Amino acid sequence: MITLAIAGKPNCGKSTFFRAATLAQAEIANYPFTTIDANHGVAYARTTCPCREMRVPCENCLDGVRFVPIGLIDVAGLVPEAHKGRGLGNQFLDNLRQADAILQIVDASGGTDAEGNPVGIGSRDPEKDIEFLQYEFSMWMYGILSRNWAKLQRQAQARDFSLAAAIADTFAGLGVTLEQIRDATDEAGIDLRTAGEEDLIRFCRELMAISKPMLIVGNKADLAPQECLDRLAKHDVIFASAAGELALRMAAEGKFIRYLPGDQSFTPNPEANLSAAQQAGLARWRSSCGGSTAPVSSGRWMPRSSISSTGSSSSRSRTSINSPTARAGCSPMPSS
Repeated sequence: MITLAIAGKPNCGKSTFFRAATLAQAEIANYPFTTIDANHGVAYARTTCPCREMRVPCENCLDGVRFVPIGLIDVAGLVPEAHKGRGLGNQFLDNLRQADAILQIVDASGGTDAEGNPVGIGSRDPEKDIEFLQYEFSMWMYGILSRNWAKLQRQAQARDFSLAAAIADTFAGLGVTLEQIRDATDEAGIDLRTAGEEDLIRFCRELMAISKPMLIVGNKADLAPQECLDRLAKHDVIFASAAGELALRMAAEGKFIRYLPGDQSFTPNPEANLSAAQQAGLARWRSSCGGSTAPVSSGRWMPRSSISSTGSSSSRSRTSINSPTARAGCSPMPSS
């Protein structure tokens, strides 16, 4: 099972995203560092089973839909210079090493500053938040390499010593392979035996991109000014509203609406006795994003349901509740 880390600055909606995707309990609040210990859960990515195309019987899918388990880690927020121990420090960068890839959550509304403190909507350029996480993680990797570099250089004097293999061993705890070391070296355009500090930093940035692929999610897109959406769209961001997805999931659990993760819309349950306020709330949400996966600006709108789930924050116990939110075309395991 692959594992995805949900990462980003404090108060950008990571725990809301995690909870919407897993329905596992995770504390949510409008202030930095709500999450201290990493939350863990399991979600299911929805995909079409090959049995439909091959026209063969299958006992591993549900009506032609197969659900693939995905591990999720909700990592505590990172602040600038976290690789130096600032904020909650390297502990949470270390959580990222457990992941095969990273979902970077960005506050698309521009409503939080660099450290996650609430500011006016549109006050911060959300583009700045994309670069900082990639920088922090690559500098953290550089810190690991630099602490071992003098020893590696001495060993490299031996004729039969493989510097690339030794670096792969140094990063073994991050799941880095020798092939990835070679690819990163080629991408950085350096000779490891003669590399200086700037060369190694560039190498670590390429290695981060290769070994920990990153998908950027523009959260709070339903609150974002168009200018913020336009800026993020240049970076192939997928837009989402984790709070909206969580609200729909909870409304569906309460049988107020008919909605399954992966659906492009929802309908009020005619048998539910909705109050005027509840009806108005559903109408506002439908109008805010059309109740569909329609594009926002020139970017992409993440279906409010895409990863379904079961999981918990600390005990990793499983529930039979399903849920939402990840990549377009994904959706959840039905409740048992």
